[in-house]
Amino acid sequence: MKPELTISEKIMLLSVHPEKGGYYMAQSGSLDLSLRGALILELELAGAVSLEEKLIVPKKAAAIGEPAGYLLDKIRASAKIRSVRHWLNSFSISRKLIRQEIIQSLIGKKELRLVEKHFLFFRWKVPFRQSGNSATRIINDIKNTIMKPGDSREDLYLVTLVESAQLLPRIYTDRAGVKEAKRRLKLIKAGNQVPEAVKQAIQAAAMVATSVAISAAVSASHGR
Repeated sequence: MKPELTISEKIMLLSVHPEKGGYYMAQSGSLDLSLRGALILELELAGAVSLEEKLIVPKKAAAIGEPAGYLLDKIRASAKIRSVRHWLNSFSISRKLIRQEIIQSLIGKKELRLVEKHFLFFRWKVPFRQSGNSATRIINDIKNTIMKPGDSREDLYLVTLVESAQLLPRIYTDRAGVKEAKRRLKLIKAGNQVPEAVKQAIQAAAMVATSVAISAAVSASHGR
């Protein structure tokens, strides 16, 4: 049995083109923001932070693995409690480091591999999905959760992020499917289709997803 993947690892895996490798161009402005959003939700799941009125409040918790631990250290080192939007856009957090940590974890879990490319004197490495990777299973799980939400916070947190991460067209092959998924996700984010026990947590997760979408739009308008 393959090791379980985190929310950020699932988003990264689905963001890699299944045949060509590399990342989908449509996600260029949203991937890193979505990964940060996923790490914030992973920290909340681990009890390392709480989400209160759009703020991230650090809490005492056991050691957290990387790269979520890297983000947590930044949050704890801050002199004041800051907003989700601040941590999504903070220049003190390395996007490159977060990507590298997630990719290396996925390589260790036999989900991705790196292929070296070159042009003239330039060399770089491109992520490709490994054969037998978990992408199909993850897509099916996302579809099932969108159609019939359960009480798994982790599953619900993932589906709240897929739209902001520009992943719906990778999950559904037709426009009608994407449109219906957006309609259902709107209900989920509003807490209308989830069990009462997780309603408050989902609304907090939806706030993170909305912050990701807004930050991505602002970044795109500034050409970043």
